[in-house]
Amino acid sequence: MDFRNSSLEIDQAVLICTNFVFFPLGLLVNLFQVFFFARKRYMKTTMGPYFIAISLNNIVALSMTAMRFIGLSDFHQIFTKISLWCNIIPFLTRLAFQACSWLNFFYTFDRAIFVLYPAIYNKCNHKNLLVCLIFLLTYIILVLSNLPNLFYEIKEIDFVLQNETISVCSGSVVVNLVREMLSQAVGIYVPFLLMLAVNLCLVWKVMESRRKFKSVKELNFACPLLISNLFFLLFQLPFSVYMIYSIILTLNPELHISENFNSFMPTLDTVSRVIACINYSFYLGAQSLLNKTSQKDIKKLINSGFIKCFGNSQRIFPSSRTTTN
Repeated sequence: MDFRNSSLEIDQAVLICTNFVFFPLGLLVNLFQVFFFARKRYMKTTMGPYFIAISLNNIVALSMTAMRFIGLSDFHQIFTKISLWCNIIPFLTRLAFQACSWLNFFYTFDRAIFVLYPAIYNKCNHKNLLVCLIFLLTYIILVLSNLPNLFYEIKEIDFVLQNETISVCSGSVVVNLVREMLSQAVGIYVPFLLMLAVNLCLVWKVMESRRKFKSVKELNFACPLLISNLFFLLFQLPFSVYMIYSIILTLNPELHISENFNSFMPTLDTVSRVIACINYSFYLGAQSLLNKTSQKDIKKLINSGFIKCFGNSQRIFPSSRTTTN
């Protein structure tokens, strides 16, 4: 019982701290990225549309996760009683999480083609239109694969030994199985493995010979991409492991699990989602800081901001001279 109470206390502390400290910062970072990459310089290439789409999707993922955490916190337990918390929020949360993985994979694939086969890449016309079609098809497929979430409903479960009743959002065995198998395969593991394969191909090409790259600029694109994607995959692992555990329980509902381990699972769920959200908050920013072109643009933007602020302060508080008559 002490272990269960300790796990619940840790879980509640993480929920509250994340909602009030971390999520607002992540939302601000992604909002800044939307405006930063909406400039003409980036919109002329596929980098602008990709980064804007990823940032907007990250904002949805962070917002839905924040609402989920609010519903799980002690302060807002009433939210768990309504169908919005049971159906719509899990649906949008999974959709946004899975879209993050797919959008990052498509961007990685786009950059890999640009680095390894620049001649073929440059021959392709209307690349931004193609990117928009990829976005549309991705979301259509993910919406269809996550439809089982909408068939969930709130059920009341009585615990005689603890003398308490809790509300659980669940569905039938068939719905649970289809939900976990379909959404996890399509939304998590397939893009994860594809991104891993593309990164391994890039690593192999880089190690094979630098002569594969026709300019230093292409090499500067490859190295930051590899480093940032490595961290992206590592930060996705905890949530992927938790999803594997969920699907094992779905396939084996009578599986015997120790009470201590079972009481720790809500905390594992929360922490794995927080780690994934850290990924969604700072992944693009880290990749931009590793890219020399983006570094220069960020420095120029910061410097111009300081100059404007300093100029405004000079106009508001002009230096005064004392004159004597």
